[in-house]
Amino acid sequence: MKKNNLDIYIGTPKISLDFLSKENLVIVEPEKEKIEKIESELKKYNFALFDNLLIFNITVGENDNSFLKYFYTNDKRFDGTDSEEYQKKFKGLKINSSTNVKARKLKKLFHENDLYFSKYNNIILHIYKGNPLVITKSFGINLFDIDIIKIKIPDNLNIWHKKLKSFLIENNFISNEQDSNTWLYDYRKFKFEKYEKEKLLVNFKNEINKLNTSKKELEN
Repeated sequence: MKKNNLDIYIGTPKISLDFLSKENLVIVEPEKEKIEKIESELKKYNFALFDNLLIFNITVGENDNSFLKYFYTNDKRFDGTDSEEYQKKFKGLKINSSTNVKARKLKKLFHENDLYFSKYNNIILHIYKGNPLVITKSFGINLFDIDIIKIKIPDNLNIWHKKLKSFLIENNFISNEQDSNTWLYDYRKFKFEKYEKEKLLVNFKNEINKLNTSKKELEN
């Protein structure tokens, strides 16, 4: 039997009981201080959350098991592996320090931890931190199992917006009419494309059969 919802958070919103008690929850958070805060909050509540909660203290990267520089700036909104990119747009942004963090591709990370999307009816991805284009690509083929993607990075900070939009449209996601930062997987388009491919395959097989028939007739 499939479980109901799986919520995946890249970066964390305000930590609360409602947030931590979601049905099935995965948190990917690069900052150790925030992980410690989550763990501290969990200790306050006298019920078992851990069976339905997975926490990973890593950042998402294009290359699995690599190390990236994580920057700390004079504005916490820009802390992360992309601070140097932000500096090109926001001239007053200064980098105060940096540290090396482990980067993982989400497809491999989840597979290693027996997190299989086929177990869930609905999967919702919430992106609060990082490069949304790198994050969505890191799911690999598992991206097609995600029902809803919510980009929680403010529009003026999402410097990858145009490339991300093109990538999501190419991969059968459509923007929500009420909220352009929420993307829904378009199953109708997926079924149509599958139908078109199957139709092409049938036509190809028919043409092969015709050629084989013609060849036999010539041989006779």
